[in-house]
Amino acid sequence: MFSPASLLSLSSLYVLLVLLSCFYGGVSSVPTKVGKGYRLISAEETSDGGFLGHLQVKQKNNIYGPDIPLLQLYVKHDTGDRLRVHITDAEKQRWEVPYNLLPREQPPALKQTIGRSRKNLLTVSELAGSELIFSFTADPFSFAVKRKSNGQTLFN
Repeated sequence: MFSPASLLSLSSLYVLLVLLSCFYGGVSSVPTKVGKGYRLISAEETSDGGFLGHLQVKQKNNIYGPDIPLLQLYVKHDTGDRLRVHITDAEKQRWEVPYNLLPREQPPALKQTIGRSRKNLLTVSELAGSELIFSFTADPFSFAVKRKSNGQTLFN
């Protein structure tokens, strides 16, 4: 059927094709930018010492399904070494682990401050607790959590 020389020739051709496809596949694949993220459109200190902000999508895209146009961000130092960051849809209630199953303080009610006057506007870009520092940039929105004692980044 096939001679040993033709099998060797076919296998060599196959190896060459695999190598070329790996090389050209790696060079030609350009990472696609998924979206432009969110921007912080409001930020204020809450009466309990937390931080409440609203994030607005910069440019909608449907790669992973529809974007949520407006998010509510709530940040609070629960204890010296525990920081709670809660991000949710600001306009529609979504499923969360029930509070009776995982006891924790509830964030402010949705929509409670959207469009109202801002009495406690935040002008800083970080909130420091006794052990942890929450820092953020407004546009595009991003945040980091660092340990105060040694500057170690815990989340970025």
